[in-house]
Amino acid sequence: MNYSKRQELNNNLIRTAKRERNYFEEQLSKILPYFSIALLLTIYSAYVAAAYLRKPIESFILYQANDPGYTAPPFVNQPILGVHYFSDFLQIMSYATNTNGYSTNLDFPNMYGPVTVFLFKILSNFPYIFSIILITVITLISLTRLMWQQMWQQTIQIKIVYTVFFLLLSRPFMLTLDRGNIQGIVVALNIATLHYFYSGRFNLAKLFLIVAISLKFYPVLLILVFIRKKMWKDTFQILISCAIFFVFSLALISKSDFVDSIRGIFKGASIQSGFASSGFSPSGWIIRSLEMLDIINFSNGSNQSIRFIQLLITCLVLFSGAFLFFKLNLNETQQWIYILVFTSFVTPVAWGYNLIWLPFVIQRMLTSEDWHVPSARKILNTYQKYLPLLLSLLLIPYPWIYRGGNRINIGIQELTIFPIFMLLLYIWFKNDAKSTMRANEK
Repeated sequence: MNYSKRQELNNNLIRTAKRERNYFEEQLSKILPYFSIALLLTIYSAYVAAAYLRKPIESFILYQANDPGYTAPPFVNQPILGVHYFSDFLQIMSYATNTNGYSTNLDFPNMYGPVTVFLFKILSNFPYIFSIILITVITLISLTRLMWQQMWQQTIQIKIVYTVFFLLLSRPFMLTLDRGNIQGIVVALNIATLHYFYSGRFNLAKLFLIVAISLKFYPVLLILVFIRKKMWKDTFQILISCAIFFVFSLALISKSDFVDSIRGIFKGASIQSGFASSGFSPSGWIIRSLEMLDIINFSNGSNQSIRFIQLLITCLVLFSGAFLFFKLNLNETQQWIYILVFTSFVTPVAWGYNLIWLPFVIQRMLTSEDWHVPSARKILNTYQKYLPLLLSLLLIPYPWIYRGGNRINIGIQELTIFPIFMLLLYIWFKNDAKSTMRANEK
């Protein structure tokens, strides 16, 4: 390639980046005022409610700060910091310090990946507050770094504004830190996998995905992007690598009780599937609706009928979601959005902190127009136009609006995210059908 062609290519890249930067700033300026007003009103209303009821303000906008969660022996009776137990951190730590947290003798065996438990065994040698700070710092740096990497063409002012308002002040992010959950780190690995995959750097994408699957099981669904591209060798390498990490770390933890530990993982997952604790997952959303209509009642974790219903719904979502991912003619951004939503839909329990990837989805929508699809229906066009604003409002730390299923609280985000994305999927499906019809006519 001669100098003139290289120069022309560089100029085209500069013009494209400038066009995307201007488009992003224009779209962000449209939603930021509404988002800021809603954020201020929410914080003010939470403060007034806390003062009136004489309760800590964090009990309104975060998780129950004084709830130690469900932990295996040995239990921790004292908060780690102030009134905060960091319940998810304590849960994993209790399994890590147990002789075998995967044992079927436990009432609620561990269902986290053995690599996570092994890492927490190492952290158990340090003060808990040190481990909490370490997880917080890793979560903060990794998510912020990826956000800035996704916004490489934006100005420093725009990066700061968007990252602060839509990531660091978002309820999913605050919930993750409040619970001491590693979900923020896993989401960062998922985002990195998609970022490098669609950038053509497949080796890095494989590496991040292997680590993500080793920490939690559900990211294995991201392997669909490799299968869609018919990268069979890479798919095989990912599965084999994860299997080796799984067997090796589980053998170190369980020692002679390896088979019992495998059964314990399934037992823990089965019990967890009885917790219809979120409207974000389809199964939880449907069961919550039935509960609010007094059609069914359940006791979390012990109702066999609820487990069976959730299993059927999850299997249906798993197979239909995978089928549609290969069937629909989705562009890159649509695939990117679809796979992140899909990985959350198949989990029976999907807490609000699982939405920590939502700021990245909104950023993709504001950066490029390729996620838009034409539609003959005006209402669907309008819905797509304002979807980034609608999704951004779901990041705001609204107070809890519903309490059901024993002690489980449900927020407005978790009750609305499922129908919102189902409508978006309907738009994509209708557009794909019309495109196929036009192609057949030609």
